[in-house]
Parts: sequence; structure tokens; C-alpha cells
Amino acid sequence: MILIPHILLGALIGLIAPHQYWIVFIFAFASHFLLDAIPHYEYKIQLLKERSEERMGVLNIFRDKQAFFVLGKIATDFLLGMLIAIALVWFSPARQYVLVVALSAVLPDGLLALYWMTKTPLLEKLARFHHFVHPKNNKNTPLLWGITTQLIVSLIVILLILYYR
Repeated sequence: MILIPHILLGALIGLIAPHQYWIVFIFAFASHFLLDAIPHYEYKIQLLKERSEERMGVLNIFRDKQAFFVLGKIATDFLLGMLIAIALVWFSPARQYVLVVALSAVLPDGLLALYWMTKTPLLEKLARFHHFVHPKNNKNTPLLWGITTQLIVSLIVILLILYYR
């Protein structure tokens, strides 16, 4: 799933239960896997995985035009998601807290990328679980359906954020 729905759901979780630090962090982290279980569109990140396995190093990945383009899409998605979350919770007294919780909802993807780069055994089980929760034929999900599911999730979460803020 792209990052925007993850960020928005994390922001909602932080908004609903402010100052319940560890519980909210765990729920936001777990929400990532819940959303990933829904059939969805995702970036063609196989290239980044291959480059990481080739041990190209971060600087060399930035020199690879195809990998740089994929990273650019992911960065744009992340920034757009954070900007939407910031706009939605700007007037909340707990906005910084809410945004940190939103970040914890995308942390599993960051840890997955770290696993690809380092093959750290500590992260291997998380990477396997991350792969396990995705629908089996997610790569065959029609583009329109995959985008629609994310739009629906995002719109529902935005409406809930507007209600709770």
C-alpha cells in the first residue's frame, strides 16, 4: 500500500488516544499490517530490493536513475501524506504527538527497507510477516481496484480525523 493511508490511519490513532504512548505506538505499528492485508496498489519496489541485495550502497542507488525514480515516488508519497496529516491536525493541541504516531504507522516499511539493505537476522521475522500479510495475488490486483481501496480507506480516515479533532 502506498504510504498516505498508513500515515493518515496512524494520525487518527494518535488523535483518538492521545498520551497513551506505548499502546498507541503498538496500535499504529500494527495498523500497517492491517492495511497491507487489503488488496491494494503498491510501487514496483522490486528494483530497490534487487539493488539492496546487490549491496550497491545508498549513494549508488541514488546514481541509478530507475532506483532514484522509485525513491522519488516514495518520498513524494511520504511528504504528501505528512502534509495532509499536518493540515488535518494542525489545530489539535496534541499535533506533534499525533504526527509521531503517524510516523510509527509507516515504520514497518522503513524496517523492511533496512532489512533488505542489511539482512539483519533481527528483522528477518518482521520481513517475513510483512510479506505474509499481503494478499497472495496482490501483484495481480487490477490497478483501478488497488487505487480505489486506498482512496476509500483514506477518505474514511480523513472523515474520522475531522470528526475527532
